[in-house]
Amino acid sequence: MITDPIQANDIVANGEADLVLLAREMLRDPYFPLHAAAALGETASWPPQYLRAAPNSPRAHLGYPPSA
Repeated sequence: MITDPIQANDIVANGEADLVLLAREMLRDPYFPLHAAAALGETASWPPQYLRAAPNSPRAHLGYPPSA
């Protein structure tokens, strides 16, 4: 029942486990990796097809980019 990114990071960093599985939390919050990165002070890369939805993206308000 690991639901906190800091808890998950501490478990791995302290050598208590080699891997932390987050299946239930990922069902509750599909953007958990992005929220975890923000909580841990890291930046996460977004796949190109999702850049329009990225926070603080200059194209966030434009919707799909025009086709070339």
